[in-house]
Amino acid sequence: MAVFHGPSVSADAIYDVDRIKLFAETIGIAGGSSEEKITHQAYNLLAEELTEIMKKIIIDANKYQIHGRHSMMKVADLEQACIDRTIKLPMGYVLHEEKELRAITNSSGSDLYVHEESDIEINQVLQSTSKFPPPVRFRCHWLAHEGEIHPVSENLVPYKDVSIEVEDQKPAKKIIARRDTAKILQGNGPWSLYCTLSRDIPHQENVAIRPLPPASLSVEKQAYLKSVMEACVGAHDPLRVAALHSLETDTGLQDALPILSNIIKTGIAANVVQRCLSLLIYLVRVIRSLSLNKSLVLEPVLHQLLPSLLTCCIGQSLCGRPETDNHWALRDFASKTLVILVNGHVKDLPSTRQRVIRSLRRVFEDKNCSYAMIYGTVLPLSDLMSAKEKAELYPRFNELIEECRLISSGQQIDPHELRFMPGSREEAGRLLSVLMKQMEPMMRSMRPGIITYPVEHTRRMNIF
Repeated sequence: MAVFHGPSVSADAIYDVDRIKLFAETIGIAGGSSEEKITHQAYNLLAEELTEIMKKIIIDANKYQIHGRHSMMKVADLEQACIDRTIKLPMGYVLHEEKELRAITNSSGSDLYVHEESDIEINQVLQSTSKFPPPVRFRCHWLAHEGEIHPVSENLVPYKDVSIEVEDQKPAKKIIARRDTAKILQGNGPWSLYCTLSRDIPHQENVAIRPLPPASLSVEKQAYLKSVMEACVGAHDPLRVAALHSLETDTGLQDALPILSNIIKTGIAANVVQRCLSLLIYLVRVIRSLSLNKSLVLEPVLHQLLPSLLTCCIGQSLCGRPETDNHWALRDFASKTLVILVNGHVKDLPSTRQRVIRSLRRVFEDKNCSYAMIYGTVLPLSDLMSAKEKAELYPRFNELIEECRLISSGQQIDPHELRFMPGSREEAGRLLSVLMKQMEPMMRSMRPGIITYPVEHTRRMNIF
């Protein structure tokens, strides 16, 4: 026999058992015999079921009242709530008054019944106490902005699964963890050896870069960017000068900055692969113009501009013919632009400044790097480093000066000890000139007492 589990009997039921019995006797289903008689438990279940149904109908009717902006619940709201729940409407109730129909005879002789039209006085409508329905209102709100859901009442906050830990279990887990740690430390197994050796391993620095939101530019600004970039990399010199001046002085480039930096980064990466020296110089000029624009905030796009400039400074091969092409001009110009960008837009980001110095210093101290790569690091390091950091690089400066002097003098040098390759004599001469030029201001900027300089060494370099 199936058992029906009805809702629990509540004290605030709308319909009690006596009223249900009255309904049953009214429609004649109460039954007189003992077999057809409804039990008291059945009356309780019917009362509870009818109460739940009426509550749901009233709740739905209240929703229609709120959406219709009625001051009181109307019969139409209850009727629509019953229709939504597929409940048959009670008989004998008329919602609207039936309008009178009037017979009209057509030309064919048949009768057509239409509603009687009546004229309404406008003064009676204006003087009536009933109010006109208010217009529909829409309220705008953010669904999500930059991947984050705004905490407003219209947005559903996603449920986060939070692991709940019982307070009584915390001490036991701590004790077990301490015992396991003690066992590991007591033994001299592979795990303790691995932990001891892994302490000195340098960890790779990982930086999570937040992607820039896509900017929707107007048609005019898109056409402006296209014409400016075409002029900056074109062959018409007066037009190029005007475009660079526009990038340096325009105050409305902030919203177009992500797209512009992406174009620069992609262009430099492609031209480094193709070894197109002229286009690299043009793109570095664009970065310089943006760096000199005081109305721009370049912090959101530094992760695209700084690597591009570092590539032009310390790139191994920036042109197809290093012996004849003047790639030194690109390295000088990119170094000066890097100094302007770091000093002007990285003041509030000391970690970014130190990372740039660390990248340049790694190339400067590497003995496997070519003289052309080291050439692009001398000017930024001398301008960005502090006096203490310059004192740390002083022995490396002396070592490079001695190497460049030996190579530029044309002496026979062991290729295993020094980097002697075709064309390295010119590279050594270029590097020696920039080292001697930056050595004197670097030594003057260092405080007295940090390092001592031998007299014969200073006389040999002809500094003082």
